[in-house]
Amino acid sequence: MPDQAPSRCLLCQRNFYQPVRRDFDQGSYTFTCGSCREYVVSQEFLEDVGPTLEDSGLAPFLSAHVRQNYSPGNPVTISKSNWRVLAESHRHTSVNVNLDKLLRHIEASSPWPGAQVNCDLEVDWPVIDVPNKDSFAYFLAAAVELEYLHKNLPSYFILTTKGWEYLTAGGAAGIPGHAFVAMSYDQTLDEAYEQGIRAALEVDCGLTAIRVATRMCHLRKFATGSWLTFGGASSQ
Repeated sequence: MPDQAPSRCLLCQRNFYQPVRRDFDQGSYTFTCGSCREYVVSQEFLEDVGPTLEDSGLAPFLSAHVRQNYSPGNPVTISKSNWRVLAESHRHTSVNVNLDKLLRHIEASSPWPGAQVNCDLEVDWPVIDVPNKDSFAYFLAAAVELEYLHKNLPSYFILTTKGWEYLTAGGAAGIPGHAFVAMSYDQTLDEAYEQGIRAALEVDCGLTAIRVATRMCHLRKFATGSWLTFGGASSQ
């Protein structure tokens, strides 16, 4: 058992802005981080994996999984048995898909067209699948160069008309070889997605699987029709 809980985030090494909460009954710790948001780790993970996690090279991608799957009141649970699978699912994301993730993050953060969205390099880099803030800055610059985003202030961006058109048209969904899986981000479904659905699509079918929350399904239908729906969503 650790003598004391970590004072920094295990995933991104930022200082916590809330005390670590320990659940003695469940044998787990809940961490709250400005970059990763909230997540739960098992005591076994903390003791056996935590000390060498940074050296594994997978910590940033685990951070990406936690941030992108964050839902208030339903934090991702990281255990000794699932951490590597969760991290690896974000390790080899293509440029096109990362660009798509970036634009969709800004779309979700925009209360209306023309709204400015703060993209803090130090805090927000895990919203896409990158190892650090420098790579995040690369994608922001690329989106500006492609005229999908307009940079208004040092860290504020606005979706352009072209950016909205890209999103309305389906974005990366039109790229051959991609399958979008619409299913709940409920953590109880993570193992089924990673070890069942995603493995079948990528290993057996040679496709790149992209998981999208079911609550977004009503917003758009992709031109390719490559929707697989689970967790209460209707087939498209």
